[in-house]
Amino acid sequence: SHGILAARAEFFESRGCRLLGPSAEAIRLCSDKWETFRFLRLLRLPTIETQPLSRYRLAAFDEMDMNCENGCVLKPRDGAGSQGMHRVDCADAIEAYRTLLDTHRNSDVEYLLQPYIAGMSLSCSALFYSQEECDIFPIGRQYINVEKEFAYEGGELPVEPALAADVQASICRMIRTVCRNVPGLRGYVGFDLILPFQQPNDPLIVEINPRLTTSYLGYRQLTATNLAERMLERDDRLESLFWDCGKTIRFRPEAGL
Repeated sequence: SHGILAARAEFFESRGCRLLGPSAEAIRLCSDKWETFRFLRLLRLPTIETQPLSRYRLAAFDEMDMNCENGCVLKPRDGAGSQGMHRVDCADAIEAYRTLLDTHRNSDVEYLLQPYIAGMSLSCSALFYSQEECDIFPIGRQYINVEKEFAYEGGELPVEPALAADVQASICRMIRTVCRNVPGLRGYVGFDLILPFQQPNDPLIVEINPRLTTSYLGYRQLTATNLAERMLERDDRLESLFWDCGKTIRFRPEAGL
């Protein structure tokens, strides 16, 4: 939020320190939901239609060409943990946006508008070693409480029931495409995805998280491999990642496993 992670990464980069996670440049791209959307569209990767909102151009609502039959989502341009997200009826979107502007009158919060897409919320993380190599982790499910302004309530690993093979393959292809096209994306990176109920074979990337995510709590219980060691030093002598997908790990953000 507010560029804090990128600023801290840049602070250490400027002093010649080695980061175990993404570079400041990669963090800035992935932390900015509007720039992430534009980047994904440039790569022709499926994502949610997104429009930026300006406090000076409320008429922008009338110019948007998106399917909002199930309502809209207002979300901050940056942020984490689903904070600041609001689901509204399209007819009430302008008034809801004005209310948000009044609430944050003295802040620099910017908002984006997206159509609400009903579906299964998923997550998948990966360890990025270079732009050519990454280890993709098992796909998990996120518990998102839509009735409580998209409150994040944890998740489970791996997702049950298992996704169709072609859906899993699509998600892996998308992550590898991101890996090849974002310089400086290193270490642990998380991906938020959604599998629309109306198009259950077509997963969408929602966000890219250039940092440790809550799912790490589950992943480190799902493998005997020392994940922190792999972040510290990529070495061919390290054992291959093995996941015990015969068990289900559930976790919550406030209480851990």
